[in-house]
Amino acid sequence: MLILSKGLTAKHMKQKPAHRFGQNIIYMISLAWKERRSVILLALAMAVAAILLSLTQLFIVPSILEIVETNVSAAELTAIILLFTGVFILLNAAQSYFLSCSQFGRIEVRIIIGSMIQNKALTMSYPDTLDQNVRKKMDKASMLVTSNLAATEAVWTTLVNLLKNAVEFIVFFFLLAALHPFVIIAVLVTTVVSFLVSNSLNGWGYRHRDEEAEYTRRMNYLSERSRDYTLAKDVRIFGMQSWIEDV
Repeated sequence: MLILSKGLTAKHMKQKPAHRFGQNIIYMISLAWKERRSVILLALAMAVAAILLSLTQLFIVPSILEIVETNVSAAELTAIILLFTGVFILLNAAQSYFLSCSQFGRIEVRIIIGSMIQNKALTMSYPDTLDQNVRKKMDKASMLVTSNLAATEAVWTTLVNLLKNAVEFIVFFFLLAALHPFVIIAVLVTTVVSFLVSNSLNGWGYRHRDEEAEYTRRMNYLSERSRDYTLAKDVRIFGMQSWIEDV
């Protein structure tokens, strides 16, 4: 997002990112709301379906056991089991349907961001195009829009999971409130520890983003040179195939 809103100069490269995680999320949501609102609406629908599915899985076994203990007839028990099974199948189908429908909007938003990156690359000042730090940032930005698995699409899956996990945590916390206080303390401690460990592991890539950008720049350089017909002729003339493969 910094590439889209700031001039890419060496001075800016030495500064800390002007946009933090929360600001990037707000930017993505505002962009999707402006260009393709269905992305946000379908993401919310997916989160609701996932939450209801988790709750169904949570209550299906206790509910059936409680009904069995009341000595209901076999026909009533079968009907209740079929009801839970139907709800389970329906929610699974709804989740898959929303995911399939959301792909088109996510791709459109990703393409829009890609066009903004390309426009920045074509309109920046010529000295900036020769700056290696700028080139690394541009290569890194290009990676974010290369496929459906890139960050500009994966962000929506992450937001859906965050919303789902937050609601589930609240529901489970209230369910545990009726149990021994030690259980609540244990859940809170394990949650905090899990968050700290996951945050440290997931942040490894961000902390090494400059190193990754350097390798990406080298790979892009090799990719560009490999499509150069003049160099391809020299490679054949001087027998450099094995050297290229080793590189």
